[in-house]
Amino acid sequence: MLEGYRISGKRRVRIWPLAVVIVLALVLQLPFGYSVRDYGRRILTIPTRLLDSLANRLVTATKLVFSISDLARENQTLSIKVNQLQAQVSTLEAAGTENEQLKRELGFQQNSPNGQFQTAQVVSFSPAGFNQSLTINRGSRDSVIVGSAVIAGGYLIGKIATVGDRTAEVWLLTNRNLTTPIVLANSQTIGLLKGGIRGLVIENIPLDTKIEPNEAVVSSSLEGLFPPGLAIGSVEEVISSGEDIFLTLRILAPVKLGNLSVVSVMTNEAGG
Repeated sequence: MLEGYRISGKRRVRIWPLAVVIVLALVLQLPFGYSVRDYGRRILTIPTRLLDSLANRLVTATKLVFSISDLARENQTLSIKVNQLQAQVSTLEAAGTENEQLKRELGFQQNSPNGQFQTAQVVSFSPAGFNQSLTINRGSRDSVIVGSAVIAGGYLIGKIATVGDRTAEVWLLTNRNLTTPIVLANSQTIGLLKGGIRGLVIENIPLDTKIEPNEAVVSSSLEGLFPPGLAIGSVEEVISSGEDIFLTLRILAPVKLGNLSVVSVMTNEAGG
């Protein structure tokens, strides 16, 4: 009998949830149950809306990440193209500058009464210290000899110091080891041009020499170092003091030595 009671109790326990569900279903069908039913539906849709919102945000974030990645790749591609274009522009500008220098040298060679010249490219420039020099791509195979005058833009800039088979070293007028005889164009006064810490200066000019502002300075044939009349520059200022027995002049040379890519080398003068 006790066992039967237990079985009956278990059945009642199982029936109660079913009965509650049936009652709730009936209640919800009644008019006053509509609000409860709607409220329940809204409660049940909250997780769905949250999940939909989260999913949309994840999709948006994923699209944004891929968009940023695409933009980064596009920017990298554009940067490479910009760098390539800049390199091409630089190459064209350099070629244009070299062509202009070459035209000037060819024009000088055609109009110069001082002799025959050949064009040479500048291989290297050594501006360090006071022993300034250039290396050009002409040598003994091209009939270049020691002492030959080197011209740039119509101005004398130096002379051949050493000659190899295919290259030659040019001592510039700014090299302190080179002393160049010059002539002041107006007074025809001879002086000595030297390079050094003061720049290009002319020494040994007599005190009574009348110096004209911007007076032209040209090469002298004294000592047979250079042919006469090659333009060098112009007088910038007198830098000697009142106690000196000679005038010292600072010279302005218009050629920018560090920018040279082409020069002219005289081929038919004797070495000095």
